[in-house]
Amino acid sequence: IKQMLEQLQSNIPHIGDPHEEKVSHAGLLLEGSDYIRSLMRENNTLEENIEAMKAKIENLNKEIEDAQEKLPEHGSQSIHKILSTKGKSIPDMFADHVRQRTQKDWRYWVFTSIMGHFVHTFAQEVSNISPREMERTSLEWLQERMSLQQLRKDAFRKLAKLCSKTSIMEDPTRLPEEARGFVALPTSDPGTKEETEELDPPAFRNKY
Repeated sequence: IKQMLEQLQSNIPHIGDPHEEKVSHAGLLLEGSDYIRSLMRENNTLEENIEAMKAKIENLNKEIEDAQEKLPEHGSQSIHKILSTKGKSIPDMFADHVRQRTQKDWRYWVFTSIMGHFVHTFAQEVSNISPREMERTSLEWLQERMSLQQLRKDAFRKLAKLCSKTSIMEDPTRLPEEARGFVALPTSDPGTKEETEELDPPAFRNKY
């Protein structure tokens, strides 16, 4: 019993080492019960804060989803008409590029998860109706999307999204495998709808 009481005293921060300060058994039990109640109150407060934050995150995600539903499905029609010889749009070609580079170095996926959305905003906001129009809209895009203030906001949002989509916070060693998995092609026939969608993997789809 004496050993357990000494252990209890050592676990109560404001009492200290049982070898340096002697406390009566009754006083020790009283202090211990008070300390346990304070821990329970703190734990309840933390749980309430966690639930409140979860509800707030859920509401924010719902607002984001509602806003995304109002956006055009394929962005600006003009720039998406610029196709490769294989008939792929700029976002499709970018997704191919990311997939190829990620297979060689998984860290490329992390970088493009944070910065790659600029390809989609470029495709949405820059017009190629004429050289003059493309120059004008490109300059507007640069001023709006490439300011330090906007870059900081974008990077913060993307890092938060990266943490929620991967196990980087819990087990960073899994990130290389997860990165390659995000850009992996499905096992389907070439040219199918499934393959076309996977060429634009979750990290790069136009949902921002």
